[in-house]
Amino acid sequence: MDNRSLSYFLFAFQGRMTRKEYWLNYGLPRYGIYIGFLILLGVAGWVLGTFGYFFAIADADSSGAPLPAPSGLQILGFVVLAIMILAFTVFWVWSGIAGTVKRFHDCNQTGWLTFILIVPYVGIFVVWIWNGFIKGTVGENKYGFDPNGSVGEVSDVFE
Repeated sequence: MDNRSLSYFLFAFQGRMTRKEYWLNYGLPRYGIYIGFLILLGVAGWVLGTFGYFFAIADADSSGAPLPAPSGLQILGFVVLAIMILAFTVFWVWSGIAGTVKRFHDCNQTGWLTFILIVPYVGIFVVWIWNGFIKGTVGENKYGFDPNGSVGEVSDVFE
């Protein structure tokens, strides 16, 4: 695939991805986005007063006072945070599946192997090892050309 942009790594299901691309062009940006989302979520919760409501509930619970009623802004905050979390979850799951499928393709395996993630504990460990450490097929395979662009020459431990 000629277009190897961030959107390709995060959203496309076709093509192949090397181990180096998995760690540097997919993994690092993906976790950077995750950290940025957590910061954004915290700022939004603070600005909209949602966190203040949680602290008020904790204070009321520890002192035995009646629970406070949320303000309109706090209710809006709950809705905004819920929508943000839902949108991010869709992004996170989609990009996770897309990256895993491309790594399986690099090893000349079907993307349906992603369903191994359904197996508790073992599935995520197997996929993590496969994605990050198993070398892909050298040269062209049924899922596309070798992303390294070379046939049999490996210059880096991650390629």
